[in-house]
Amino acid sequence: MPEVVVTFYGHIRDVAPQGKMELGLPAGSTVADLLQRLVAELGEPFRERAFDEYGQLLPSLKVIVAGEVVEELEQVLGGEGAQVAVVVVPPVIGG
Repeated sequence: MPEVVVTFYGHIRDVAPQGKMELGLPAGSTVADLLQRLVAELGEPFRERAFDEYGQLLPSLKVIVAGEVVEELEQVLGGEGAQVAVVVVPPVIGG
């Protein structure tokens, strides 16, 4: 079972306790599985900040796994006993 540590930044951080969560997921879990688990754990506030009205991940939201931006939500998170660092980042606007 991969141990996943999710860190949230920006406006999405408001929905997570201390801006971070630790979750155990079954082996073979994907990024999509993780996102659905986050919706189940964090509820509607997370869903509203992360997904559009069709249930698609907002294109402005980036999920980073082990330092790499995820391009495919079907990417597997890790094997048995793996510890995976995941970052959920909204776009940064600045000047």
